[in-house]
Amino acid sequence: MAHSTTTTASHILTKYSKCYISGGSIQSSQADGGGEWQHFVNPVLELVLDIKKSRLNNELESVRLRILWNMDTSGIKNEVLFEDLDLLAYSDIPASGQPMPSLPLKAVYRDAVVGIRYLYPIISTPDAQPAFRRFQITFASAHSALEFIKSIRNVCPCKVNPLPSSGNAVTAIRARPTQVARQSFAGSAPSRGVGSRMQASSRPFSTSQGTTVQPPPSRNNSSDEMGNRDGPAGPACIGWANEISSSLGEPRAMATTSMQANSSLDDLPGSTPPSSSVGDTSMPPPRLPWQTPAPDASSLLSGVRDSTKLDNLSSSELEDLVSRVVCEEGFSKLLQRVDSMWRIKGLLQ
Repeated sequence: MAHSTTTTASHILTKYSKCYISGGSIQSSQADGGGEWQHFVNPVLELVLDIKKSRLNNELESVRLRILWNMDTSGIKNEVLFEDLDLLAYSDIPASGQPMPSLPLKAVYRDAVVGIRYLYPIISTPDAQPAFRRFQITFASAHSALEFIKSIRNVCPCKVNPLPSSGNAVTAIRARPTQVARQSFAGSAPSRGVGSRMQASSRPFSTSQGTTVQPPPSRNNSSDEMGNRDGPAGPACIGWANEISSSLGEPRAMATTSMQANSSLDDLPGSTPPSSSVGDTSMPPPRLPWQTPAPDASSLLSGVRDSTKLDNLSSSELEDLVSRVVCEEGFSKLLQRVDSMWRIKGLLQ
């Protein structure tokens, strides 16, 4: 007859990261937080928690934590054992000559991420000195992570890791309003775009951890500029207690932050140009040289006949005459004909 009962709970993980410091001491592994992180993801990562209790007095006998990685999804058991800890063993550590600088076992959590630091080995030997090891696990949901924390809270000190106050906070990009003014003419109908402001309203965006950040209200400035961005949005690493300078998590991953600006159609200026109240009797704009109508050939020839001596014309009259000739479409042909006439004259001479 068995004198104990075992309750098994299983959780599917989406990520497992570990950091082992080899050849170090308790002080170096605690203050440094160094070491390289190794990351593992699917196909299948599973956390198995076996809680063994006595039938007689319902006392805990062991709380075994295992993290398994199955590289084969076909159903064949080909598991790799990443972690195998008896969390209850850290509650009764034999006293040693050296004082313990901090707790031998602790956990921090936030949302779906849980970080655990433990002392390994528990008892020092001449061949192996105890050092802290760390691993971080990501559950499929925050609810699963909270269930796991409730299961180990009696044997492992657990602490909620608050959101960072300034370092990793996401600052929304401030969308400054742009003033678009339209000119109003006398007698014209009032237009929607006169003195209107075209403001871009920024949607609230969220980080990968689910925290929503509302954009600050827009300020009315004459120039458009972007607000300061304190850094990329990313899931902050799980940190330890205040006495530990290092954080548990892996290097911060960049989280994609999406922000879309929507403009109200009612605030946009209309596409119809403003009507003008100026009548047809007003002075038309001056014509450009190429818009001047070509003079009549008969009037031009009559003017030349009246003044048989072109060398007696004043400079202004000569310039006016030449300008009229240049505006003719056949001016280039005229130059060719004059050139051929000069050649014939040269041959005759």
